[in-house]
Amino acid sequence: MDTGTVTERLEQLRGVVATGKDLFDPYVLQRAERELEEISGRLEAGLGLTVAALAGGTGSGKSTLFNALTELNFADAGDVRPTTMDITACVWSPAARPVLEALGVKKDRTISHNSLLSSSKRELDSLVFLDLPDHDSVSLGNSALVNRILPLVDVLVWVLDPQKYADHLIHDSYIAAMRERADRMIVVLNQIDTLPAGGTEAITADIRKLLRADGIADSVPIFPVSALHRRGLEPLRDALEKAAGLTNAALETTGAYLDEIGARLGEGPVSYTHLRAHETRGNLV
Repeated sequence: MDTGTVTERLEQLRGVVATGKDLFDPYVLQRAERELEEISGRLEAGLGLTVAALAGGTGSGKSTLFNALTELNFADAGDVRPTTMDITACVWSPAARPVLEALGVKKDRTISHNSLLSSSKRELDSLVFLDLPDHDSVSLGNSALVNRILPLVDVLVWVLDPQKYADHLIHDSYIAAMRERADRMIVVLNQIDTLPAGGTEAITADIRKLLRADGIADSVPIFPVSALHRRGLEPLRDALEKAAGLTNAALETTGAYLDEIGARLGEGPVSYTHLRAHETRGNLV
């Protein structure tokens, strides 16, 4: 995957959408136009940065985990739901600002880790770390925001809790739906401090079975942690540090997103292949 190939595919899909305005379902067309603009904005913002995001349902403890991993107390964690109403971001490099703007992250919800005194020696300059709103939020705006952002994220960190780890919504509508990106997924079982002896192992095994049913390979790691008590975080930090070193992550994410858009257009009234064939002959009807 290289910049030229991704840019060419982006322009091809733009051409298909522009040429087929009278042929595609209006909803599919408008969605494709919006998504292609988002992809273009992500590419223009610059490459070489890896966007990782915590995603999960209400009560999973994403914000507490965000604060624990960044060693800051910036994300809004609490008992009132939904607590996280906007995307919260932590960055290690000033070069991340254009990417955050492309993703729609507000300045007042962004903190620069390097602006603070920290003992961390990890190589995270290329990481853009997000805490997303709850995907099952009672606020429709929150769930819509999550649905818009997730396809643009390079590393998906699914945060599950002992009570709702088997919830069909996160499995059917998110994890299984994005299984083509399984090589860029991390699963976290949070709140293990609430489990009895042997409970962590039992639920971790059950999560593995659910992931297999989702079409997710066993190579996707599952990290049991207690964000509240800062237990089990080091292996997860190691995984994020490794992700930060993926210099081509944005290109691969963009390529996968373009595949999804092309496939969706191909399922409409006029297929992508059929439309391109007519364009080539100059006989578009």
